[in-house]
Amino acid sequence: MIGGSILSIWGFIILGIKRSLCLNFFKEGVPIVKSSIYKYIKNPEDYGLWLALLGLAFFTGSLYNLVIALEFVVLMIPHMIIENIPLGS
Repeated sequence: MIGGSILSIWGFIILGIKRSLCLNFFKEGVPIVKSSIYKYIKNPEDYGLWLALLGLAFFTGSLYNLVIALEFVVLMIPHMIIENIPLGS
């Protein structure tokens, strides 16, 4: 849970608020970050949030929290695919 939170916050700090909130998503010429944690993981904010949610579910031992966390992960997969389309071009 703590590791996921740290990963997510680290990714947020590297990108900054505009990039993290996708405020400049459709702008041309925005440089792609390939340093620090982004060398190894494309979406550390998303993966960190997933780890934090799953860690919370396991820490509390709640089946309800686990179902919510897994549902969030499954719903975010299409978001990540769409978000990475501009990075391929």
